[in-house]
Amino acid sequence: MRMATESPTRQSVPADLLRRGEAIAREGLPAKGVPGCLACHVDARNPTFPQVLGLSTPYIEQQLRLFREGKRNATTYGAIMTAVVSRLDDADMTAVGAWLGAQAPRSAP
Repeated sequence: MRMATESPTRQSVPADLLRRGEAIAREGLPAKGVPGCLACHVDARNPTFPQVLGLSTPYIEQQLRLFREGKRNATTYGAIMTAVVSRLDDADMTAVGAWLGAQAPRSAP
């Protein structure tokens, strides 16, 4: 039995959802003014930004929703995320959460 906190595997998530999530994570949504997640949240580029690869999909989606609702914007970085995430719809959040959650975590070089 699969635990609710486990990240989905690539086999359990539709390929089109993973492709969309990967595109958002890598390239963002330029038409909406959304940068790619991996521009900041990978390989310890800024140690204050959390590493997001391999985090649980439900956790990622929850955090994105909290930012969008303005419940996680008490810091400068939180305010930046709130502004960025306000441009994502639920489908965008689901896609990026699914792709990030299906990845293996990376360690800093």
